[in-house]
Amino acid sequence: MSEQNELTLILPDFEGPLDLLLHLIKELKVDIFDIPIAEVTFQYLRYLDTMQEMKLDIAGDYLLMAATLLEIKSRMLLPKKEVAFEEEFYEEGEDPRESLIQQLVEYKQFQEAAKALKTMEQERGLYFTKPATDLEDLQQAVPLAPGEVSAADLIAALQKMYQKLQKKKPLQARMEQDQYTVDQTMSWIMEKLENLPHDSDQRLPFTAFFEVQTKSQIVNTFLAMLELVKERKINFSQENIYGDIYILRNMGVLANE
Repeated sequence: MSEQNELTLILPDFEGPLDLLLHLIKELKVDIFDIPIAEVTFQYLRYLDTMQEMKLDIAGDYLLMAATLLEIKSRMLLPKKEVAFEEEFYEEGEDPRESLIQQLVEYKQFQEAAKALKTMEQERGLYFTKPATDLEDLQQAVPLAPGEVSAADLIAALQKMYQKLQKKKPLQARMEQDQYTVDQTMSWIMEKLENLPHDSDQRLPFTAFFEVQTKSQIVNTFLAMLELVKERKINFSQENIYGDIYILRNMGVLANE
């Protein structure tokens, strides 16, 4: 058997036994898919001996890998069985290094990906990032015209109404499937407004349209309202700040229709 070549190890900080093996393969300048297991095992054990001489603790992972390398080495020294084969079919014997090679290839891919991400991080660090701008002045709410309702008021009214419904909700409830689509709910809202007595103020409280208690039905009704506002068929109104919100038909649009 040829004398083993000795490498000079500087003992860098390795992240694990696979990292050390990749370092040895690189130093020995061998093909990762055709590892000279005897040479790599010799150099690996030398590294562990050096760690012991320097009184460094050896993690269990390194010792487990040493045992694995010795096992692979011993299996490769065993005489190979002669396999009878025909021209149409031939199956090679299993390579004891196959599992280790697969681990090394995957680990190397992770290493290369980590290096690429690190490079991207360093390149991104060269860019100057503009400090955050104070947009408080731009965030001031635009004054509403008398009777108009803000989006924040609508959300607050919806939350308040939902909390009231939750308090009225019975301890036991029966699950029911939604029976109406948004389009059907839109028609129901318009019908409810059209059936108001002529001697009334032709409006209904926002909460009058939420007779159900399930969250999905509440969302369905709210979406129907927003769609009707988008089509300019209804309007929201509010007489006082933080007051009750009402819904009324847009008579001008209906007259044009």
